[in-house]
Amino acid sequence: MIIDALYLLLCSALLYSCFCRAARMNKRNTRRPVRWAFQLLTVTAATALAAPMLWAYRPDWVVVLLLAAFVAVQWVTAHYWRHGVPQSFQSEG
Repeated sequence: MIIDALYLLLCSALLYSCFCRAARMNKRNTRRPVRWAFQLLTVTAATALAAPMLWAYRPDWVVVLLLAAFVAVQWVTAHYWRHGVPQSFQSEG
């Protein structure tokens, strides 16, 4: 039961972090590969969040630890996004 709750919490946190970054990105200010990577991460997080309800998916500790690592990376790098898309992710044109 604890593992299921942690899984849902971490999926929600990952999805929210993707939303926060997506709110700052657009075609003109962000490189295409960066946008695609975050779109893939967003779709994956949303699918993972829905999986227990749609397909009776039961996560294990490995999956929860992997999700925790993704959320930690998003949390630690959030300050780079505070004022918009980081310089290294910005489009040239």
